[in-house]
Amino acid sequence: MSLVQFRVEGAVALVRLDRPPVNALSSELSADLSEAFGRCEDDSIRAVVVTGHPHFAAGADIKGFQAAYESGSEEKLASTLVETVWRLERLAKPTIAAIHGYALGGGLELAMGCDFRFLADDAQVFLNLNIILTVRGIFSIPESKPPCLFQAHTSAVVSGLCQWCG
Repeated sequence: MSLVQFRVEGAVALVRLDRPPVNALSSELSADLSEAFGRCEDDSIRAVVVTGHPHFAAGADIKGFQAAYESGSEEKLASTLVETVWRLERLAKPTIAAIHGYALGGGLELAMGCDFRFLADDAQVFLNLNIILTVRGIFSIPESKPPCLFQAHTSAVVSGLCQWCG
C-alpha cells in the first residue's frame, strides 16, 4: 500500500490517502484503499477514520480515466472504484471521513461511503455530474446512509481530528 497510510491507535484505524498533490483517485489508489478497508474488518478495530494528505480527495484521476477509455478498460476502472466505496460502506463499525481541503466528485463519494463526515474550515466539497458520470454519486443517497455533512463550528474538534490524522 504505497498510496495509503494505515495505522491503528487503540481500537481506531486511520486510513490516509497519500497521493500528492490532490489524491486523485486512480486504480492503484483504489486498490490500496480496498486493501486498507479489508484490514479494517479486523474485530479489534472498533472505528475507522478516513482522511487524506494534503487534501481528502480531489476526485477521479482524469488522465487515468482517459487512458482507460482509450484502452477500452474504463468499465473495469469504474467498477474498481465502486467496489472500494462499497467495501467501506459494508464495514460493520463506525466510519468517519475527516475532510480538509478538496473532496470533489469521486472524493466526495468516498466520503459519502462513511457513516459520518466532518468538514474542517478549509473543506471544499462538490459533486459535479456534468463532467463525468460519478461512480455512485447522487444515485446512492436514498438507498444508503444519510449524506449528512457536519461543518465544524468548534474548529478545535476537527482541528484536533485532522491533527491526529496527520
